[in-house]
Amino acid sequence: MIFTVACFTLTQLCVLGNLCPETAEEAVAMVPSLKTKGRAHSDEAIEKMLNDLSLVKRFE
Repeated sequence: MIFTVACFTLTQLCVLGNLCPETAEEAVAMVPSLKTKGRAHSDEAIEKMLNDLSLVKRFE
């Protein structure tokens, strides 16, 4: 896989992979657990993951 799966839960990846948000702000609105205490991800990490997901979708 292109992206680091350990940083995000499988549920988060599946939801974001299906809904295809374009920005970190959209992703957090769709999956609030991305910013919950103790497991919060930076906007940069979310943007990178979204970019990686879009590359996978284009490859298919």
